[in-house]
Amino acid sequence: MYITKHLNKVETRLITFGDPFQCRSEVIVVITGSPGIPEFYREFAEQLHRCTQLPVCVVGHAGHDEIKDEKEKYPRTWTLYNTEGQIEHKLDLLNNYFDKRAKLHVIGHSIGAWMLMELLHKNDHLIERLSSVNLLFPTLQNFSSTKNGKLDLKKFKPYVTLKQVNVEHAFVLRSSALVANIVGNLIVNGNTVMPCKNLELLK
Repeated sequence: MYITKHLNKVETRLITFGDPFQCRSEVIVVITGSPGIPEFYREFAEQLHRCTQLPVCVVGHAGHDEIKDEKEKYPRTWTLYNTEGQIEHKLDLLNNYFDKRAKLHVIGHSIGAWMLMELLHKNDHLIERLSSVNLLFPTLQNFSSTKNGKLDLKKFKPYVTLKQVNVEHAFVLRSSALVANIVGNLIVNGNTVMPCKNLELLK
């Protein structure tokens, strides 16, 4: 189902399965990679909903998705669309649209994983609302072996599980159901996943 929300002053199209905004128990939130167009993640989200039986919400990036009849209404303020603006865009969604009693399973793909880590790093109040953090082929996997990268990942221990999978980084083009089943299984079983192509980078 497509719906629009006004996130950080930008009209934004979301894809939902189930009713994530009324749910009081557990909700899955997916932050896309780039380009931040939710439609690419439709099959992934649908299968995730099917295998977990949890409501799912997919959010792309501010200004990436053209909304019918809304093109001229996008604010022409650069700071709404740079990396800080994109993080505020996701923060608005998490802070103001989901039931505060709901536990969140957050998923970030590629640059979306980096945004998710930045968002959580700067907003400690969100940690208590999380049930799991899932980083799919994260942009941050290349710096996870650095001092700062290790410190960031330690924040979530012992809930970080690394899972090597033999699929392309752009999994939404060919392997949506496969990755959804992997992540869904880990969510249902109480783990966090960071699928990547090369686990050596994460040791």
